[in-house]
Amino acid sequence: MNRKMMITVGAAVIALILGVGIYQSNASQDTPKLSSDDIKALVTEQYPGEITELELEKENNKVVYEVEVKTDDKEYELKLDGNTGEVLKLKEKYMTSRANEDSNDKQIEIKKEKSQKQQTKREQRAKQQPQARQQQKRERKRSIIDHNEAVDIALKEFPGELESIELDEDDGQLIYEIEVKNGHQEADIEIDACTGEILLIELDD
Repeated sequence: MNRKMMITVGAAVIALILGVGIYQSNASQDTPKLSSDDIKALVTEQYPGEITELELEKENNKVVYEVEVKTDDKEYELKLDGNTGEVLKLKEKYMTSRANEDSNDKQIEIKKEKSQKQQTKREQRAKQQPQARQQQKRERKRSIIDHNEAVDIALKEFPGELESIELDEDDGQLIYEIEVKNGHQEADIEIDACTGEILLIELDD
């Protein structure tokens, strides 16, 4: 009987040790080697600006930091390995003057708290002017830059081989959407078709 009890106790101890080991292993996987302060220092060194968001996430059994940085003219969205600090993904967005103006306009509209009646009047006026809007649309299309010029602008910003180019319209704005590949790295670039201004650059390894 004592022998059975010893075997039972021994099995329980082994199970407890294994359980603690598994728990510690899982805990170590969830805890990154680099702290949030370490990540802030790494990011600020490469991308000076204001860190507006820093979150710790777990993806495919790997702990990663998701960081957003803002400067006067750009926004960065980064994903870094929580153990090595390696940049796993980078998204770079240009803050254009048009975007800033749109943001300011939205803030002004919110502060003024325009009534539903005023919004209805604007919609009615818009419906009464379809011909004028179509004319403006045709004029914009006549004044857009050539797609070759758009490609030159994109390749100056990110040298490589042209993968594709497409002219698209977003909220009334004509935009060239260009894909460029350089080795293992690809870039998605958006260019204002009227002004040639770069609106967005998104890099992907």
